[in-house]
Amino acid sequence: MGIKIAFFDIDGTLLNFGAKEISEPVKRALLELRERNIKIFLATGRPPYLAPEFPGIAFDGVMSFNGSYCFDGSGVILSVNIPPNDVKTVVRNAGELGFPVLIATSERMGINFSQKILDDYMGLAAARCKVIDDYDRIQEQDVHQMMLGTPPDLDARLIRGTSGVKVTRWWDQAMDVIPADCGKASGMRAILRHYGFTREEAIAFGDGGNDQDMIEYAGIGVAMGNAMPEVKAAADYVTDSCADDGVYTTLRYFGLA
Repeated sequence: MGIKIAFFDIDGTLLNFGAKEISEPVKRALLELRERNIKIFLATGRPPYLAPEFPGIAFDGVMSFNGSYCFDGSGVILSVNIPPNDVKTVVRNAGELGFPVLIATSERMGINFSQKILDDYMGLAAARCKVIDDYDRIQEQDVHQMMLGTPPDLDARLIRGTSGVKVTRWWDQAMDVIPADCGKASGMRAILRHYGFTREEAIAFGDGGNDQDMIEYAGIGVAMGNAMPEVKAAADYVTDSCADDGVYTTLRYFGLA
């Protein structure tokens, strides 16, 4: 059974960190997938409004917020929110430890007070953390993800007292809080179900801890050469680094480009 859909993490997979454009070999490979009628999806922790656009390449859709908000050209495929009480609990826990929380809905995001680590975190997506006046109000809206600039040893403390969230991260200085039953694998399942594809018909590429479940679930799970060790261990195939056009070399290896 052939590949019918491909999922790509962005930072560290399609793009070198801090870069704005993909390399020409990777661009050619993505265009070849389109010519073969293989659907291509971005699979990212970014909000939908921070998903990059690449001139000349039309992605079929986006799995955003680490799988809690997925959509294509026809509309929303999956939308899962963090329970409002859990949003407030995480904000309270973080406040007790002196950390701000960046809250994101499908339309906007805002923070209660500034922090350099979170500024750096969002800067990788060419965005900035904006302190908003109606922070209490955004907590009551449909929150898909929360972001904190904290080390891993505080993860359990920051979500203490919640029942509907979990932590995912690809950087040891920041974490994403998402709905407990979400992740890139759950987003992939929803998208595959939407199109009537099986997991064996999917290939997925990633490098971070938030990509691991997607790589494990895909028929062909590919870890970049710059991926975390545990991500490489979970993959079916380990390719070259993002800087060495690992997406391109993999698609050629499997006869897809």
